[in-house]
Amino acid sequence: ALLFHSITSHFDWISILTSILFVWVVWAIGWLYARFTHKDGLGFGDIKLLAMISMALPFSQALLALMLGCIQGIAGGLFILSRGGHHATTDLSSSKDDWVPPKNAIPFGPFLILGTFEIVFFPEFFSSLFQSLVGRFNSLLLSLFF
Repeated sequence: ALLFHSITSHFDWISILTSILFVWVVWAIGWLYARFTHKDGLGFGDIKLLAMISMALPFSQALLALMLGCIQGIAGGLFILSRGGHHATTDLSSSKDDWVPPKNAIPFGPFLILGTFEIVFFPEFFSSLFQSLVGRFNSLLLSLFF
């Protein structure tokens, strides 16, 4: 991602530090979730994938890709669970490391990649959609409290 970023634009330390901060915040949220629920919520592969995404895209687009991935991951997960869940076809107990995913684990990486592709190929559409949703949410909050 650093090589891609340095080839496509000038080498910018601010964007690198922003992406490091972005990934650190997402990692901290996953760590807090795991600490309080005693369940893994976000794998380290997802964190590394987010690092690559945040290095390749501007901060606002990386945040939109994460949000799209979360929304689509929730929708996909609910759909899969409503259909009875998925069934692993391979035995993961003979893995090189000790970690074995839970029975109903749904990978988040494909949804992150899908959100990133959507932002890369349709940036204007999703940016305007996000801005309209934020505007509606702000007006709803203002009408509720004032």
